[in-house]
Amino acid sequence: RPSMMGPRTNTETLEDKHVITLATPGVSRDDIRVDVEDGRLTISFDQENSENSNYRFQNSFEKSWSLGDNIDLDNIKADYSDGVLIVEVPKADKVIPTARRIEIN
Repeated sequence: RPSMMGPRTNTETLEDKHVITLATPGVSRDDIRVDVEDGRLTISFDQENSENSNYRFQNSFEKSWSLGDNIDLDNIKADYSDGVLIVEVPKADKVIPTARRIEIN
């Protein structure tokens, strides 16, 4: 189960994308949310467990990352397998400025 500090998180910056990996054992895929809003990527989950009618506990987590201007928001992907969430945030193609002469009026 995730610790009191939250799940283990690793972020990696590659040439063409950023990769965020979270270890979330015991958390159901349906309880995890990955949202992008106002230039921020947020990963969260909120899970209530009651293994016994006398005991209940709430397991919740939320972490956000600011996204830069060079992110391809339409192609962010998330995959969940065996208690590990992997979110790939592709970088947008770099715009190569073309050389041109500016006319003086």
